[in-house]
Order: sequence, then structure tokens, then C-alpha cells
Amino acid sequence: MFFDVTTLYFERIDTDELRALGFSKDCKFKEVQVVLALVTTTKGLPITYKLFPGNTYEGGGTLMEMVKDLQTQYAIKHILLVADRAMFNEDNLSFMESLGIQYIVAAKLKALPKSLKADILHADYNEEVMEDELHGLKESERPYSPLRLKKIHQH
Repeated sequence: MFFDVTTLYFERIDTDELRALGFSKDCKFKEVQVVLALVTTTKGLPITYKLFPGNTYEGGGTLMEMVKDLQTQYAIKHILLVADRAMFNEDNLSFMESLGIQYIVAAKLKALPKSLKADILHADYNEEVMEDELHGLKESERPYSPLRLKKIHQH
């Protein structure tokens, strides 16, 4: 499943328990907003969503709260969660590992240790890891194509 968080702003200044001033990705710093967390299937179909107050840090508890809600609402046995680099922090990664959740979370290469960066950029490592993660999935279920990624790394 895919997890993402975004902000939605309002053209008004009234605040309440949900609409609040917060970090605006749209540069609307004087507008109130809410934070929307969304979980979708690999085909982009929504599974669930949750609104958080507009001053919520998206990389904070949004992911943890959504996963807990999913586990409460649905009998999901295996989760492979894909998220952007806003979710790449020690709390989120430790949380997912503690629950046995497999994950793919984007990270800035510059922020990674040199040894890990070298492994990631090594072509054989990429192909082997990708094939392990994607084994058994139909092509239509794969969030990305190993062949496409290999071509990207060759350029």
C-alpha cells in the first residue's frame, strides 16, 4: 500500500480544532489548513484517509496512527508500505520494524552513510533487492518496473 500526506488550505482565517496555521507546502503561510493522510492500493485506489490538525508535523505520528487504524479496521496479515522521504525518520522506521511491516521509504542519498550509499548505487545489489521484494507480484501489481529502474541507473 502507498502512504502519503499533504496539506489542504482554506481561503479563510478562522481556526478551530482541525483547521490551524502550520507549515504550508503551497506557501500559503497566512491561511489555515488541515493535514490529509491517505493510504491507497498499488493501483491508486483509496483504502482509508484521516484528517489531522493543520499544525501537525507530517513525518511525526501520522504514519503510526494510520497503520494502527488500518490494523484495527482490517485483518491485514502482510503489509508492504511505500512512502516518501517525509516518513524517513527513526521513529517511523522503528515502529514499522517492531510490527514486522516491510517498507520502502525514500531517503536523501546525501543523508545516508557512505557504505550504505555505495551498496544502494551498486547495480547488482539493486537488481537483487528489487527482485526479492517484487517476487510473486504480477507486473500490474508492481509499483515500478525493475527494467525501468535499471535503465535509469545506467544513465
